[in-house]
This record gives sequence, structure tokens and C-alpha cells, in this order.
Amino acid sequence: TLTCTDNTDSNGLKSEITYDIEYQNDDVKFVKITYDYSNNSQTDGVGTGTDGTTEDTNNDNNGIIDGQVEEKADDLIDGVTDTILDLSGIRESHENRLNTYQDYDGFSSHVDTNNDERYKVVYEIDVTKMDQANLANFNIDKSLETTRSTFEDQGLTCK
Repeated sequence: TLTCTDNTDSNGLKSEITYDIEYQNDDVKFVKITYDYSNNSQTDGVGTGTDGTTEDTNNDNNGIIDGQVEEKADDLIDGVTDTILDLSGIRESHENRLNTYQDYDGFSSHVDTNNDERYKVVYEIDVTKMDQANLANFNIDKSLETTRSTFEDQGLTCK
């Protein structure tokens, strides 16, 4: 098994992404992708924190909801760019993607955790059943070395 990981912690939003890749020789057979997001201290940035208090951990008074501002949090959420991401936005992005992916041969998924502080979803991809065009949506190639290279080029650590 080759495992590739990426961990990001920004503005109270922690993102842990793990790709567990089963292979034989250079042929990728199966990939399990785990997206694990946790919301450590999310407040709304306008003086009424999401916990119902009037305290806010970000005192910049800019009226913007605290969250992760990046080009993209991960490749799956490429539809949400240059915006503020919070746990509900990430959950919604995954739900939208799942509506597309559910029709792919060789794809299955399940949500492990879904609450206000954490969202964890697992995608399972049988590479032997999925066509290359659909695999490309996950940045997966049937070649292990190509997949490894793609993930490492994106900043993931593979072991």
C-alpha cells in the first residue's frame, strides 16, 4: 500500500486528506480517499460567534466570516475558489460532487462523521472498473508512478 497525505490547518479549519493506494507492480488497483475536516474555533467574524455568544476570536472587525481563504482547500473542492471556506461549505461541495460521482462504475462512498465540528467522508475507487476519464477527476492514473508523481507535485507526502 502506498499512502499519500496532505494536512492543512488554517484559521481553525483543519483538513486531513489521505489516499491509500493498493497496487500490483505499476498497476493501481484500488484507492481509498479519506477527507477529514474539523472545525476547531469557527466564529462568524461579526461579533456573534457560531456558538451563540457575542465573542469572536478574530478582532479585525472586517465583517468577514472567519474561515480558510485559499485558491482551493483541496483538488476535490476546485469549484470553490478564491472564497472563504467553512465546514458547511466543504460539506456542500462534497455533497454536490457525490451526486456526480455516484454514477461512476467502481465508485462508492460513505460519510463517517457529520456534525458541527467535524465532517469525514470516505471515497472508495475500484480502479479496475473505472475508466480513465473518470479517474482523472480524482487525479488518479492506472499507473502507480504517474499517480505518485501527480500527488507529490501537488504537495502530498507519499510513503
